Amino acid sequence: MIIDHLSNIKRYACMGINYAKAAEFLANTDLKNLPFGRTDIDGDNVFANLADNYLNREEMAWEAHQRYTDIQLILHGEERFGWVDKAEYGQLDGDFQVCYPQTEPVVCTLKEGQFVIFLPNEPHSPGNYVNMPGNCLKLVVKVLHQDL
Repeated sequence: MIIDHLSNIKRYACMGINYAKAAEFLANTDLKNLPFGRTDIDGDNVFANLADNYLNREEMAWEAHQRYTDIQLILHGEERFGWVDKAEYGQLDGDFQVCYPQTEPVVCTLKEGQFVIFLPNEPHSPGNYVNMPGNCLKLVVKVLHQDL
């Protein structure tokens, strides 16, 4: 898990060609004016999903992905995230896998302009409200992870 601010996104271009494409898109696009839903950046290698999510979950639900890295960027509002270093993995459905934490979670709150990167197989819990249920405008960039 990596937490940073959008102003530093180009630092992560060195992680591979798909990360470079994601960083370039995030640095040079008017993100708040993207259409809701999927925006292709490089087909299935790099794409983004914009959603205005209503956060009403207090108890964390856990997930991981096998092939894709998530870059989750808060455009408006705030969201609480969890991360664990060890989990039991449930059945894989496409690239989505339910997880059951085996260690105490690290919990953080992201605000407008901040992002979190979850690499493949990193158990994480997005979509949790901070103080009370409410909306959060969030862009999730899916980056196909390729070994360097």
